[in-house]
Formats: sequence, C-alpha cells, structure tokens
Amino acid sequence: MNAPARAYARTARIAMTTREIEASLLVQCAVDIERARACTDDARALPDALTTNCRVWHELAEGAAANDAAPIELRAGTLRLARFVMSSTRKILETSDPVAVQTLVDINRTLAAGLRGSAGPA
Repeated sequence: MNAPARAYARTARIAMTTREIEASLLVQCAVDIERARACTDDARALPDALTTNCRVWHELAEGAAANDAAPIELRAGTLRLARFVMSSTRKILETSDPVAVQTLVDINRTLAAGLRGSAGPA
C-alpha cells in the first residue's frame, strides 16, 4: 500500500463510528474463522479464532448491558445472541461441528450488515 493510501486508511479508522467499529470487528472475526477452518496445518487456528470471536462478543454484550440509551429489546437481544455465540463456541470446541462454525460466521456477517445499514450479510 502506498503512502497516500495508508494515510487515507488511518484517517478512515479514526473517523469510524462505534457501529462501524463493531461491524468491522465482527467481519474480521468471520474472516478469521473462515481462514482458520480452511487451515489444515495449524490445529490451534480455529480454536484461537473462535476464542477471539468470543472476546468480541463478550465486549459487545458488556457494551449493550451498559448502554442505558439503547432500547431494552436491543440490549436484551444482544445479550441473548452473545450467550448463544459463547455457548455454540464451547460446543464447537468439543465437537468440531462445521455447521455450527458456519452459523457463527453467518451471525457475525448478518449483524455486521445490520450495523452498517445494509440488507445482506457483510
């Protein structure tokens, strides 16, 4: 990447809203999980990607719980979804269920699209 492109990327990151940051984190986690799932030579890749995803969801849940300005339905929905993601992650780590892995990727991409105001998955 050339210097002007790097400067633009740095400025774009600074100007991101909280929703855009959350969406970017969710998409990055989805990409990392997909890459890890395809990586057959590193047994830790998928567990590490899933753990990072859980950390992001933990932060999203804490943010939702602390955001008194958000509607109660939104906060409750975010907390339920975070619990589902964390519970599913534990099951995936025990069973390596590829359908459950794809479900987490789909959840991240769909929520990211919603945060960005688009109709389909990011």
